[in-house]
Formats: sequence, C-alpha cells, structure tokens
Amino acid sequence: MKILLDLDGVCVDFVSAALRISGHEFEDTDWPLGEYDIAKAIGKDHGEFWNAIHKQGVDFWRNLKTYVWFSKLYEELNKFGHVYFVTTPTDSPYSASGKMLWLQDRFGSGFRDFVISHQKQLLSRSGYILIDDYDLNVENFEKHGSGKAILFPQKWNQNHNLININRVDYVLEQLLKIQSGKTI
Repeated sequence: MKILLDLDGVCVDFVSAALRISGHEFEDTDWPLGEYDIAKAIGKDHGEFWNAIHKQGVDFWRNLKTYVWFSKLYEELNKFGHVYFVTTPTDSPYSASGKMLWLQDRFGSGFRDFVISHQKQLLSRSGYILIDDYDLNVENFEKHGSGKAILFPQKWNQNHNLININRVDYVLEQLLKIQSGKTI
C-alpha cells in the first residue's frame, strides 16, 4: 500500500500562519463550516490575501508548524505502507521550494518521498490512498483512478463535524476499512 499524505491542513498548520499574516487568529475567526477558501472565510480579497503570503518568501512555508498529531499520524501510517507527501503549490515559486525545504529539514537533505503538484488525481491507482483535507482533491482522486481517499477532518471541509474526535484514530479506522475491502 502506498499512502499519499497531504502536507497543508493535514500535517502542517498553514491556516493559522496564513490568518496571522492577514491580521487574524484562528481561534477568533468565525469560520463558516465547510468553507475551504480562507480569503472568503475571512472576507478578504483573494489577491490581497495570497500576495501577503507570497511576500513572506520561502521562510513562510519552511517554518510552518506541525499539528500536534503529525508525529503520531506519520508513525502510524508507516505501519500500513510507504508514505509519500503530496502537496499543492501556490502560484509563487517560494511555495514549492519552501515545502521541499520543510520536508528536508525534518527528514534529511536527501529526502525525496514527495510530489508537488496541482494534479493529485494523476497519482490515483490501485493500492494508493490519498489523505487530504480538501474535498475536491478527495473526490477527484477517487473519480479519476482506482485509488481510494480519506477526507481528513477539518473545519473547512465536509468532515467538519468530526474535528472534535481523535483525527489519527479516524484516519486509521478508515485505512483499516479500505484494507479489509469495506467501503468508506
């Protein structure tokens, strides 16, 4: 089994960092449940929102903090199969290079188990499982190939009602269902 693990929103807290750049704090933001577009969620112009992030350069992406569950999630996923990180870059080249540096800072300069692409669905094939926080990535992955996908619970997706449960346990339960051939 190959596990494709999304970076932003699953492993690292992009949202809190992006909100801080925009003068907000996650805890104080009245987030519309299921709304993925951060700029829309905080009522900010899309271009203005992203330009503020792009001005931060590579370090914005390189210094993103991991979620508290990251180490446990990564450790447990490796028991199921080989884990590859998959991440979508923004329009700025700082995004891709910062994400690559983030991974290499944690796993060594020779670390290459990652894919940076807007087209995650192209990786969908039998034996591959995507774990992602974006509804559309999950839908496209399952629609355009024979891979399976798990929607990681976050306030901004359809699984927002599950954010108060143990997310690692949820993902592992879904993996066990996939492994046993049950539909999730």
